[in-house]
Amino acid sequence: MPDSAQTNDGLKTEIEARMGVCPSFFLLPDDLAVSQQLWAAACFGYLDAPFPSLFKERLFAYLSRFCKAPYCVTRHAAFLLGAGNVSGDSGCPAMSPEDVVNTLEGRLPSYTEVTRSLGILTEVSAPFDQWEQEAEDALFPCLAAVFLRTEGAAESESELRRLFGAALYDRLVWFLAFVRTAHFWTETHPELEVEADAKELFDGHPEVVDAMSFVSVANGQSKLAGKTVLIVDDDEAILDSLKLLLEFEGISVVACETGTAALSHFSTAGEHVDLVMLDVTLPEINGPECLAKIRETRPDIPAVLVSGFSESDLDPPLTLDERTRFLTKPCPRSGLLDLLKSLFETVDASAA
Repeated sequence: MPDSAQTNDGLKTEIEARMGVCPSFFLLPDDLAVSQQLWAAACFGYLDAPFPSLFKERLFAYLSRFCKAPYCVTRHAAFLLGAGNVSGDSGCPAMSPEDVVNTLEGRLPSYTEVTRSLGILTEVSAPFDQWEQEAEDALFPCLAAVFLRTEGAAESESELRRLFGAALYDRLVWFLAFVRTAHFWTETHPELEVEADAKELFDGHPEVVDAMSFVSVANGQSKLAGKTVLIVDDDEAILDSLKLLLEFEGISVVACETGTAALSHFSTAGEHVDLVMLDVTLPEINGPECLAKIRETRPDIPAVLVSGFSESDLDPPLTLDERTRFLTKPCPRSGLLDLLKSLFETVDASAA
């Protein structure tokens, strides 16, 4: 329980003794009791979680790439580089800048990456403290799928339960829960600033700053930022995965599970939709039929038709043109984003 007689200075001293610095994250609230609860949650969920210190810090930094506010990824990358104690462990050595960059590089793991990682993990039977580096690295895409509730989450949860056992699995989930709390806290407090020690450290490591630059995408600097995409798919996991991926590019997403729902939305707010993305095989009305109805009022709207089957296997065959493209599911992140950029460029050039 938090100490009701504790002062702000006392809490700051306690945090500094454990973490080597006192992140402004804990001292932002006006109410000391809130700061105390944040610190208590950090101790149980993060600092005292029964996993290796470096693994926890790497995972915190990795998952913080998916936070729309830059504070967490910056602070935890700084811990990895030696600004403060790694996961509150003064005996844990810092990482090299190159290793920190390797931890931070990339973004949302695709379903293919999650599947590949699961293939590695299914071969593991040794206790966690005896794992090879490849096996530990394979955890990260699977944990991201669980954390973000994207495609592959259910399979990842099952494998993680096997690997860690019920008790350790629950502590791992609690760790993820605290990371999510930290993200929500920082996203709802945009006034939170990175501490001076981290800023000074990164002045000498521009390569690490570059590895964290994906955060700017969430702040609206993507070429796709500001667009609105209507996604229609009856697979909830696919909808959630695509929604998350596109929102990290600054795209507004409207998600519908049926063509009927999509047409209903389009009838009232169609003028705000910049592109439609439809599963070919939908209940009630299929993707091509839904698109045809949409184009009765918006003949110029660009569209992407998607399917778990290849284009050559579809019957009847699709009618594609410069405003209509096809993509096979699961949609690879880079392939989808490149296709959307190309499609918008084509439409813009045609309009000009």
